[in-house]
Amino acid sequence: MRIPRCPQSLLPFCLGLSVLLLGACTATKATLPDTVIVTDGRSDFEIVLPDDPGNPNLDRYLRQGAAALQAAFLEGSGVSLPLVTESKRTPGKRAICIGNCRATRAARLEPTQCRNYDFFIAERNGDIFLAGNDAPASNPKLVPFRFYYLGSVKSTVAFMEKFLGTKVLLPGETGRSTPKRARISVPANLTLKISPLLRMATSAQYEMIYSMSNNDFGLAGFSLYGGHSYYSAVPAKVYGETHPEYFTLRGNKRISNGNHLCISNPEVQELIYQEAKKRLEAGAEVVELAQTDGYIPCQCEPCQNLFGVSDEGEKLWILHRNIAARLYREMPDKKVLIICYNPTWQPPKTFHKFPPNTMIELCTYSPRDFEAWSKITVPQGFTSYVYHWGSYKLPGFTPMHSPEFLAGEVQRFARFGVKGVYRCGFGASFGLEGPAYYVYGKMWDDPNQDFRQLEQDFYQAAYGESAAPMVQFFTLLHDRLRPFDQLDGLRPTLPRNPRAYLGFVYTPELLLTMDKHLTRAEKLAVNAKVKRRLHLVRLEFDYLKNLAEIVHLYHAYRISPDQNSFATLAQKVEARNQLLDSYFDDQGKKKPLPDWPELSFRGSSTTRTELLRNGALAAPLGAPYAWNIPLLRASGVLPGKLMQRVTVCRRHAGALDDFNAGAWEKVPATELSGIQLGSLKLGTSFKMLYDDENLYVAFKAALPAARAYLPQGHDGGAPGQDCLEFFVDPHGEREIYYHLIWNPVAKSTYDSARGLIKDALNPLFNKFDASWNGEWSYTTARNGDDWYSVLTLPLATIAAERPTPGTVWCLNVGRTDYGDGKGMPELSLWSPNLETMSFHDPECFGEAVFE
Repeated sequence: MRIPRCPQSLLPFCLGLSVLLLGACTATKATLPDTVIVTDGRSDFEIVLPDDPGNPNLDRYLRQGAAALQAAFLEGSGVSLPLVTESKRTPGKRAICIGNCRATRAARLEPTQCRNYDFFIAERNGDIFLAGNDAPASNPKLVPFRFYYLGSVKSTVAFMEKFLGTKVLLPGETGRSTPKRARISVPANLTLKISPLLRMATSAQYEMIYSMSNNDFGLAGFSLYGGHSYYSAVPAKVYGETHPEYFTLRGNKRISNGNHLCISNPEVQELIYQEAKKRLEAGAEVVELAQTDGYIPCQCEPCQNLFGVSDEGEKLWILHRNIAARLYREMPDKKVLIICYNPTWQPPKTFHKFPPNTMIELCTYSPRDFEAWSKITVPQGFTSYVYHWGSYKLPGFTPMHSPEFLAGEVQRFARFGVKGVYRCGFGASFGLEGPAYYVYGKMWDDPNQDFRQLEQDFYQAAYGESAAPMVQFFTLLHDRLRPFDQLDGLRPTLPRNPRAYLGFVYTPELLLTMDKHLTRAEKLAVNAKVKRRLHLVRLEFDYLKNLAEIVHLYHAYRISPDQNSFATLAQKVEARNQLLDSYFDDQGKKKPLPDWPELSFRGSSTTRTELLRNGALAAPLGAPYAWNIPLLRASGVLPGKLMQRVTVCRRHAGALDDFNAGAWEKVPATELSGIQLGSLKLGTSFKMLYDDENLYVAFKAALPAARAYLPQGHDGGAPGQDCLEFFVDPHGEREIYYHLIWNPVAKSTYDSARGLIKDALNPLFNKFDASWNGEWSYTTARNGDDWYSVLTLPLATIAAERPTPGTVWCLNVGRTDYGDGKGMPELSLWSPNLETMSFHDPECFGEAVFE
């Protein structure tokens, strides 16, 4: 049997889908005239909805889709099609039926035969049918559209795009553009049947029509936990006190903080299984199975010997495979989505086939990862949790990737058969990243299409009369981003300091040229939607421009720290603070964009503190963005102009137990000051010695004799009571340093390391890793109102080479005094931090010079 030819105008839409075996496109050969919907400002059509879709939220979403179609017709043709329910159709009028209408079924078109997000567009005897799988959320309490199958809305949006020429560029009505057309028609007897490439696609999802168009339609049928199901299966707040044996043994103590589990415990395994089963019994088709974030393994003997393997990731793979197999036996029509995430980054090694109900959620997805997984049988395929956006990455709230990179990833994912994507951090920058978002979303329609054409389509539709300068604007931006598209793979060669990164990418010349193009585009703009879209670009660009200008002025100040350079820098920092204030109302809530209620600057949930720091994890900026400019002006101090230095003397004969005698007798004492050069109630001084094996630091600290302390053990509550703190970077690069804390009592310490973890996706990246345990010791003694202590730090425990005369380390010495506990603690610091009230800024560390 010969398949009828697809109309020529639809070939680009249908060809990619059929090549990818995503669906079929069939159309009767053009023996009948096209069905004309609009001609010369007139139409005999109305938009028809089902009388009762069976669910109030389905009804609401179908109406929203119909309203978007109605608005597209009005914008493109000047015709407003009536919107009615099926029982109120106007006799003699033709219909565009949306959803499972009686007329749709009478035309022998069955939406109920569609699965997942499948849909069809059809013409029969002059009427048009837009329908697909429409089904409510498995949990009736879930209202957002992403929890519903909305195949009919997907069909409606596809119809707008293919037959009205609508471009859904950005969220909301302002983000849509429909060209003027005197005639709108569809081929007679048309049948388009479409199965989207993705089974699940979700993110923050700002607006339904945008999400449907850009293949971010939702996660209907999936029960996800944001990546980690253990928290819900065995919550510490429920079992922490009553069943401490459910949680990790660390040292000699069961610890429920962090919710890390004793996975060898049969009761824990049963709770994990029952949580998954409960979600599936409630109606979910797929349930996520995933360990805790920042996974810490249990040290008990059964866990150490679990499954006869030593690799912690392999233990989890075997446990999760076993749970999936049990679920398959009891619920063979349900699926399990097992996460591939620390410590299960790599595929399992002890087996090569998962049960028939298993999907894998990839969190690393390089070509090498796909190659490794190609050797493992995963019957239900893969989804991916992608990290290409998010203010936790090095660029923070600045653009991340070029359209070219994102298009290439879609093509790679499609070749590997990825069926679902969670876009982590997506949507924070619709102004500067709008073209990249659009390319990524639309490439999922057909991964074989030319991304460059999609990009040009965006510029022409979004900016109209202002398109030419905006093409130049974005070309410059994407050229600068392109070398950093492989950021994860190249991280060891890139600057890890976000100031250095921003300064390298956004040079003064680039900012000036981009600003000129944007200004020209603004002058050319006439269309109201174009003006609003350019306003969004301007808001985000001004934030970026100010951010980068401060970087360059700060670098100039560091080279020449004088009053003139400080004044220029301070003025720009104050301008930034005013800029940040302008994004919020008097109650501290984010302002929506004028005439664009779906969007606000950087998203409605972003706080001023986050914007001030330009993000989290790998992105935060300290100096000079957080400077207290009025305080610095009042003090007359130029921050960072004078580097604190201390001499580390060579140890000779003599005991270490007397601060004023023995080995310390001729060593000069150095005083701590207030963290921002303020006065102190309790003074502290220290001295330093070294030999071939150790660094020694002696302390004398004023401390009322009446204060008493309880030992906190190791890595317990030592930071929560009066303490001395020592920070040391033996390499002098201000990237890796060690932090030691101890109290005025024996056996009460805390230590951690920062910078040893290189993976930005690790929850401990750029944070303090308390699992680092150094081999160091201290003595403590009280004499009246004085506290004496000596720290002994072996060089080997901080991976330090043996110092020679002239060796320079970076370090700082601090003290936290909680006083009576009723007010803010008094912070003392040797090398003051005039930028923030924090000990943890290695840029403020002083230098220790070994004699």
